[in-house]
Amino acid sequence: MSVFSRETSDGWRRVHPATNLLEMWAVLVAAIVAFAFNAFSRVRDAAEFLSDHLGWLPVAIAVAGIPLIIVLLWAATIPWWRAKGFRLTEDQVVLRHGLITRTTRSAHFERVQAVDIVEPLIARIFGLAAVRVETAGGSDSVVAIEFLRRAEAAGLREEILGTVRKTTGTSEAPAHNPAQVRAATGAAEATEAPFTTGAEADADGGRLLVPTIPITRSIAGAALDWSALAVLVVAVVAVVFPPAITGLIPFFIGAAPWLYGVLNKSWRFTATLESGELNLQYGLAERRRQTVPLDRIHAVQVHQPALWRLTGWWKVLVDVAGYREDKTSGTTVVFPVGTLADAVRVFEAVGPLSIEEIAEYARPEGRTRADFTSPENALLVSPFDLRRQGVTLVGDGHSVPHAVVTHAGRLGRRVSAIDPAHIQELSLSRGPIQQGLAIATVRMDLVPGPVSMAGEDLSVAEADRLLAILRQRRLPEVVSAHSAVGPQPK
Repeated sequence: MSVFSRETSDGWRRVHPATNLLEMWAVLVAAIVAFAFNAFSRVRDAAEFLSDHLGWLPVAIAVAGIPLIIVLLWAATIPWWRAKGFRLTEDQVVLRHGLITRTTRSAHFERVQAVDIVEPLIARIFGLAAVRVETAGGSDSVVAIEFLRRAEAAGLREEILGTVRKTTGTSEAPAHNPAQVRAATGAAEATEAPFTTGAEADADGGRLLVPTIPITRSIAGAALDWSALAVLVVAVVAVVFPPAITGLIPFFIGAAPWLYGVLNKSWRFTATLESGELNLQYGLAERRRQTVPLDRIHAVQVHQPALWRLTGWWKVLVDVAGYREDKTSGTTVVFPVGTLADAVRVFEAVGPLSIEEIAEYARPEGRTRADFTSPENALLVSPFDLRRQGVTLVGDGHSVPHAVVTHAGRLGRRVSAIDPAHIQELSLSRGPIQQGLAIATVRMDLVPGPVSMAGEDLSVAEADRLLAILRQRRLPEVVSAHSAVGPQPK
């Protein structure tokens, strides 16, 4: 068997031979930059001396030696590359690595939450990608298979997803609420804009929910943010008062990653629906293809930041069961920036409400038929949001509602929706001022994510009534230890 064979005799598959070199590229670049920064003048003097006395040939040989050094470094890592591999068994995907200390990681198909393709910048240059298998668990519950050719990575992703669907019995679109079934099958008919359900067919067989977002819109959306404006103000101060530049450098260094993160998650963003899954593609330097199972989405929020009211743009965020809140996990922004019509279409596709119910009960612009609102004496604690915040129960009025909707925000507007079965816990809180005003807040604890929901500053009687209604919700049954995700609702 060849030294560079991609398969072993015991059924393991190897990653691309350039993997170790790509994993070291940051160290190599840092070493080169550090060397150039610290020894630039001496290297320049040496190059001038050699060129004056021996011509440019030695200098050219020295420059040509850099690729040779890289090749030698790569050759030295071959034993570690041969020790790294992955394979798919009947019930799990397994990754092993390490030459001296062997490490093995596995992800059971029953616990898989997402299978994403990630293309870091340096890997994209070489046509390579990584496959990230995220499972239910703690902060270290990812099996990252790095790196494969793009086509091979896409094939492996489909192979894993196919096995997951067979294992969990979700080969067809899950019917966890009517809105998602309509979004997945295209059965809903379009109604008056912006409350429409129309979506184009995608070339790959799915339904195109969000067409590619223009780059100019991504940039403008990132610019129309309070943090971006703060960066602009600080930059103006630095130009007007140059001595302040030195003290402002840490501010710019801290702001740069945030600005990049905002752009990266909306850069050429597109979303399609297929077989009960939301498929996302986005990324500036690091391109990512992410799959979000619709039945893992617990809560959804349509949000309009204050400055976006100038453009009429909105975004849609979700809480996904099993997702961790760190930079390596997939995005929870399923629509980063766009029109109200597009935002409502995404809202209907991933949330618990039909398009008609959104138009009647959950308009992003503000509440229309709220069942629970703040009384007049709550003005002291909610001077701006008093007329905006409220809770709406969507149902037949005789049983537990099938959806809970909350509105909030006067400048930055938000509407959130959730199936009551996905509420993890309920609590009633009364701060010192609230006690004096005879008001209370009903908090709904959700799975980790950007969406939060609460009945803010209700009268005590109304808060108790809301709490009593929601406590009658039907909780999902735990099928097995493998399928349980996070704390069980109470």
